[in-house]
Amino acid sequence: MTVLVTHNGRFGDLLWAMPTVRALSRRLDQRIDLLTPMEFASIHPLLAAQPYIGAVHVQENWDAGLPLPPTVTWPWPYDVTLHLGYQGW
Repeated sequence: MTVLVTHNGRFGDLLWAMPTVRALSRRLDQRIDLLTPMEFASIHPLLAAQPYIGAVHVQENWDAGLPLPPTVTWPWPYDVTLHLGYQGW
């Protein structure tokens, strides 16, 4: 099963979400891919270096003010997509 996690928040929120991604990776015994808005591209090398993260993708047309990514324009090879956001979204 292929899993993608999306996240839109702030840099700190994204880092605070990583223990959840790590736990998911351990539970499924596989690396988890990540999708963020372009605003977070500068932190992608740090995220990609984590052993529990597979690919790190940027959704260029995802405005950081929107809670969920817009329609994705690249092939979607994932069985499961999880959004790590806030309850108010």
